[in-house]
Amino acid sequence: MWILSDRLLQYFRYLCAAALLAGAVCYVVFTIHWQWMWDTQVMHYIVLLLNHGKVPYKDILDINMPGAYLTERWAIDIFGGGDLGWRLYEFTLLGALTLAMVVIALPYDWLAGLFAGVLLTVRLGSLGPYQAAERDEVMTVLIFIGYALLFVAVRKAKPRLMALSGLALGIAILIKPTVLPLALCLLAFALLVQRRRGSRPTAYVLYGVAGLGIALGILLDFLLPQHAFGPFFFILSKLV
Repeated sequence: MWILSDRLLQYFRYLCAAALLAGAVCYVVFTIHWQWMWDTQVMHYIVLLLNHGKVPYKDILDINMPGAYLTERWAIDIFGGGDLGWRLYEFTLLGALTLAMVVIALPYDWLAGLFAGVLLTVRLGSLGPYQAAERDEVMTVLIFIGYALLFVAVRKAKPRLMALSGLALGIAILIKPTVLPLALCLLAFALLVQRRRGSRPTAYVLYGVAGLGIALGILLDFLLPQHAFGPFFFILSKLV
C-alpha cells in the first residue's frame, strides 16, 4: 500500500489551503460588482425612516425583529449604504464566519475550519445578490462567533469571554427569537463541561447570562424611549 510521507502530506495541505484561499478571492472578484437588492431595499428604507424620527412598530408596521434594524443601522454607519459598502459588509461577515470556524476547529485541524468557511461562502454566493447580507446570514455569523468565543472561554479557562459569547448570541436572538433555545443549550453545555472537569461553572454561566442581559438592554433601549414596546409585543404575539 502506498502511503504519503509526512512531507508530501504537508505539501498537499498547503495546496488545499491555497485552493481554498483562491476560491475566496474569486468570490470577492466575481461578486464585488453586485448591487444590493431584495430585502435590503426595505431594510435600508426602514433605517432611513428611523433616522428621521419615525417610531418602529408604531409608525412603521413591519414584522422584522429589532435586531434586523439594529444590525442594518450599524452596518450602514460603518460601511455606508452604497453598493460597494454593502459588498464590503458581506465580505467582513463571511471573513468573521470563516475565522470563527477556524477557531472552533483549531485544536484538531485549522484547515477543516477554513474549508467549512470557504465552502459556506461560495455556497451563499451561488444564491446570487438577492440573498447577500440577509438577516439569516447575519444571524448565522453571530451564532458562530458565539460558538467560537464559548469554545475559547472553556479551552483557555477564561470565563469572561462568555460575556462576549452571550452578547453575540443575544444579538442573534434579537434578529430571530428561534436562536434562544440554542443559546440556553450552549450555556448548559459550558456548565456540564466545567462540572466534568471538576471546575466551578458559576462564573461561566453568570458571564454568559450577563452577555444575554446586555443584548436585552439593547432591545429595551431601542423600544422603551419611544414607547414602542407595546406595539412591538402586539406584532410579535399576533402578526408573527
